[in-house]
Amino acid sequence: MSNERMSLEQTGEFLADAYRSAFGAGRFHSFFDDSALAQGQTVDLALAEWHAFGCFVFTHLLWTIYRSRDKVSTILDSFKPALLGFLLLNESTEDVFLNIASQREQEYIAQFQGTKGGADLAVFFGRVISRITGHFDTDSGAKGIPQASDISTNVALCSYTFDVMMHTKLALEECGPEE
Repeated sequence: MSNERMSLEQTGEFLADAYRSAFGAGRFHSFFDDSALAQGQTVDLALAEWHAFGCFVFTHLLWTIYRSRDKVSTILDSFKPALLGFLLLNESTEDVFLNIASQREQEYIAQFQGTKGGADLAVFFGRVISRITGHFDTDSGAKGIPQASDISTNVALCSYTFDVMMHTKLALEECGPEE
């Protein structure tokens, strides 16, 4: 990247490219190929949950950088169509994905903002993993009880997520639209 600032539209395209790299199906499989999906959880549903988590990561990142509804909304308006184009979902799958993404965005924002340290992060990423694998227990979730998840996947996903956020944030601070 050059030191020239990107327009808001170029920033959306940059984020879509970064998303493809960070949250593509190949990355999903690197984390979850050894995980057993719950009965009734299809790979398509697991991928929808994975992509919903990816959308949360990028949306959260934009809010932490710009803290402006107008700027974040404008960037997301150019990011989301590029993202949907990348996902190549049929109409019914796209509807399922958009529904899941909308629900999870609110859920993940509230939970992530409530984290105070490592134990809270472990609970947060355990919930994400259990959503993806389909092992999420709604009763435990409503009571705030941690979800069962593989600790090695939990640690790897947490570390990976913060790496993605850090590298994307640095690129946006260097070349993204003015704050």
